Amino acid sequence: MRGSILLACTAILLLFPMASAQVPKDRKNVLMLYWDNKDIPGNISFDQGFLSGMRAEPRDNWEVYNEYLDSSRFPGEHQYQILYDYLRQKYAGSSIDVIVATPDPSLEFLLKHRSDLFPNSPIVFVAVKRPPPEILAAGPGLTGIIRANTHRKTLDLALTLHPDTEQVFVISGTPELDKRFEIAARLELSTYENRVRITYLTDLPLNELIARTASLPKHSIILYVWQRTPGAQSQLQTHEILELIARSASAPIYGMGSRNIGYGLVGGYVQDSEQNGIEVAQIVRRILNGTRARDIPVDSAPSVLMFDWRQLQRWGISDKKLPNSSIVKFKELTFWQQYKWRIMLVAVYLRCKRRGLLSSWSKGSVASARGMR
Repeated sequence: MRGSILLACTAILLLFPMASAQVPKDRKNVLMLYWDNKDIPGNISFDQGFLSGMRAEPRDNWEVYNEYLDSSRFPGEHQYQILYDYLRQKYAGSSIDVIVATPDPSLEFLLKHRSDLFPNSPIVFVAVKRPPPEILAAGPGLTGIIRANTHRKTLDLALTLHPDTEQVFVISGTPELDKRFEIAARLELSTYENRVRITYLTDLPLNELIARTASLPKHSIILYVWQRTPGAQSQLQTHEILELIARSASAPIYGMGSRNIGYGLVGGYVQDSEQNGIEVAQIVRRILNGTRARDIPVDSAPSVLMFDWRQLQRWGISDKKLPNSSIVKFKELTFWQQYKWRIMLVAVYLRCKRRGLLSSWSKGSVASARGMR
């Protein structure tokens, strides 16, 4: 009996060093503060991209904690206070080596409470608005990528494909009076006002927005920046609103979000949440490996030129007019493209049969087979 107890105790003692070795003392902690809830497509794809980018580092060297500033479903200033109290209590005494903030509302919250919550943590952001230089250099530093910055490239593209355009209608806000997207769009598009008339359809109720876009004047195009409905019960995501608008839109719609391709956009220089996550992960890894945040320049989010083939057909745009670097999605193959090899084989078969080549070949094959016997 004593021997069994001694053996068990020895086994337990041997396990302790093994367990402690599984958690390195120098493991780094990364805190992610997302805007909105964890189930929206943009947050899901960003998280996937970020984790994919982080896996270039040994998995036991870092740990990620996800938190959410869900001010869309739960608006009100008191919600920010609740989150502040929650973060302060949860991470009291914890070492956070890097914080990721995406997008602007999360960054604004962190900058407001940084000195109280995470005074020693550098921040990596994804934002529409670039922070001023004094904020970038403050404390442990701030860096990141700027998204929604392809307005001009996308509008140039649209004007090339529609050279008779006279008016541009920009959809850029929410019924919660969020002017952030309109401000960014106005800044980007200010140089176009002498070329075309620009109207901003910001903060319109959804039914009014659908009605307005269904009866636009001729020679118009729509630039879809961002839109969403408020409320916890009937909240629609930006691609869902785009789909509703596109059904009756009287003008082609261009935009900058890759997730909106397939819901009514003709195309544009689009940015992707998953790719943004990969880019941010690369920045975070540099910081975890010793680079100061302030020494990493703020960069633009990557973009690609992408189109929806079905919308090109709807608006009579030949894909031959598209730039060489274009990605065309949802393209339907013609009958010839799908079955050309079968058609060619059948044609060859019929031609050979008509000339008697098949019968001669088959007789020769039979004779050869008999000779081999």
